[in-house]
Amino acid sequence: MGHVPGGPETVIRGLLGALGEGGTLLMPALSYNLVRLAAPDVYPLFDYKNTPSIVGKITEYFRTRPGTLRSLHPTHNVG
Repeated sequence: MGHVPGGPETVIRGLLGALGEGGTLLMPALSYNLVRLAAPDVYPLFDYKNTPSIVGKITEYFRTRPGTLRSLHPTHNVG
């Protein structure tokens, strides 16, 4: 997408505006390369509040934005 004046918040506000009041915005908040069930001593356990998204600055910003909820799947979740 490149540089956007105002950063991720501008992108998210634009998407929310396009959806309207009744719309729901979902973004991937994938964490599959950070969390592994087979080796909890090497990889951290999934923490839906703190495990970062690995698929970009916009999705990570959205994940931490007030009012965003995140699904509980440990590797393939959405915000």
